[in-house]
Amino acid sequence: MIDKKSVLLVGIAFLLLIVSVVGLYFNKDNFIKSDEIIITEYKIGTDTIIKQLSITSKKDINKLTKYVSKIRPLKEKKKVGLSLAREVEIKYNDSITIEIQLSEKNNCNYINKSKEISGVAKIPDGLYDYVVDKLKNEIDVVEYVNASISKLINSEEFYEMSEDVRKKKCEALLSKLKRRGKINKYSYSNKDNVYSFEYVNGAIGGIPIKIWSNS
Repeated sequence: MIDKKSVLLVGIAFLLLIVSVVGLYFNKDNFIKSDEIIITEYKIGTDTIIKQLSITSKKDINKLTKYVSKIRPLKEKKKVGLSLAREVEIKYNDSITIEIQLSEKNNCNYINKSKEISGVAKIPDGLYDYVVDKLKNEIDVVEYVNASISKLINSEEFYEMSEDVRKKKCEALLSKLKRRGKINKYSYSNKDNVYSFEYVNGAIGGIPIKIWSNS
């Protein structure tokens, strides 16, 4: 007959083992999450920034965390030639940076300062396509926002509206854009009579409500 006390002790020991393994797994540098991940696209061979995206949604951060956790630097004998002239840089946290060339889908440069690792690594399946799609979609979002605002404020009806009605129309549009994830936030300045808003790429835009006369 199995002693209940022995079973209980074995169960506790097994539970502690699981907790220890999980703790080690999630305490690895790859899982030190920040509140935002920065993706920067550069003009190749330069430090000129073309686009810089701030990734803050939990869904995207979790997705990128899974990709980063799979990165393994290649062994010396398996290393391939890869120029250091990065086109896209993913700053995952204070320790980990990933550099990608858009012409190279298989390998990337991987830097982990805390582990003193720097070298070529295989790009995890899905990471390259995620980054390319993200950069492309952010451009599309900016153009969508600009087109939506232009359609409203460049119409003859907009200038014929009272100031209060123009304000309500802009409020409704910006609220809809925010709900749909097209802009990050917006606010209104009573002093300047201007709606300010933040594009998904961090750039700032504005819509003046007051129409100034030239006379």
